[in-house]
Amino acid sequence: MWRSFLLKLTGKNKLLESKKIGHVKNVACVDNFKWGIVKDSQMIGNYLLISYLEKNDDTYGLVLDKIPRHEDSFDFNNPSRIFESKPKVPLKDGIHNHTYGRITKKNENEIFLVIADFGAQQYLDDNDATLGKLFLVNIHTGTSSLIAKGFRSPGGLYYDQNNDLLWESDHGPVGGDEVNLVKEANNYGWPHVSYGGSKGEVSLFEFHHEGYANPEYVFVPSVAPSNIIQYPIDGAITQWQGDLILGTLRERTLFRLKVEDQTIIYAEPIAKIGSRIRDIKIDHAGGIYLKTDNSELIIIRIESL
Repeated sequence: MWRSFLLKLTGKNKLLESKKIGHVKNVACVDNFKWGIVKDSQMIGNYLLISYLEKNDDTYGLVLDKIPRHEDSFDFNNPSRIFESKPKVPLKDGIHNHTYGRITKKNENEIFLVIADFGAQQYLDDNDATLGKLFLVNIHTGTSSLIAKGFRSPGGLYYDQNNDLLWESDHGPVGGDEVNLVKEANNYGWPHVSYGGSKGEVSLFEFHHEGYANPEYVFVPSVAPSNIIQYPIDGAITQWQGDLILGTLRERTLFRLKVEDQTIIYAEPIAKIGSRIRDIKIDHAGGIYLKTDNSELIIIRIESL
C-alpha cells in the first residue's frame, strides 16, 4: 500500500524560485497561440538541447538547436543547428498538437528524437522525409539515422539505459492512444492502422495493427498521453521500481504502467492532478515533479504504508 502527498507551486509562490536563462529566437506560434512553445529540452554535458517549431514563409518545421553553457550562463546568441525536419509544410487549423518533437538522451554523444506527422500524412512512408519518424542523432556532428516510423503525435519519449529499451507515448486519432516499445526498423502503423478512430458505431481503422508493429499498450477512450519516464529501480516504493510513469493531458491524471519482462501489464491511476500534465521528472528517491499547462510545478511525495 502507498499514499501520495501533492504540493502545488506557481510562479507567485515564494517556495518556487525560477529565472530566465535566455531567449530562443524564431519560435513559431500556431493556432492563435500568443507565444511560441519550445517542444522539449535536455541538458547533455555543457549543452542545452532545445527542439521547437520554426516558420519559414508559410511553412513550418521542427528544429533542434544546441546552446553552449559557460559556467552559470547559456549562450543563446550562438546556437548550433543539429537537426531540421523535412519537408517544411503548411499547417492546417487545429493541427498544433501534431507538431511535437520529443528528445531523450542515449549517451553523452547521442539522443533519440521523435517527430510528429505535422498533419502531412502523405510523407510518412517516404524515408527521405522526417515527419512521423524517430531518429538517433549525434549532437556533435549532426548526423542522424532512422530508427523507426509510423508515429502520429508523440507526447513522450524515454530511454531506459539500464535495459536498453526505448519507450514512446503517442496520441491516437479518436482514442487508441499508444505506448510503444520502439524497436529498430519497425513501422508502428500510422496513418494506415490504429486502435482508435471510432466515430459512433463506425471505426475508421477497424481497430487493428495487422502488417505493422503492435503498440505495447493502448488507451481507449483517449487519455491524451504526455511525457513518459521510468520510476527509479531503487525508488522508495519497491513495487514500482522499474515501472513507467505517464502523464496525461485530457485525463489530467498521473498513471503508473506496471512493467514485467518488457511488457506493460496494466495502467494504474496514481494521482488525479486536475491540470493538464505536460512534463515529468523524478528524483533518485522517487519524488515526482510535474509541470502543467497552468504553469504549475506539482511535487508528489509517495510513501509506503
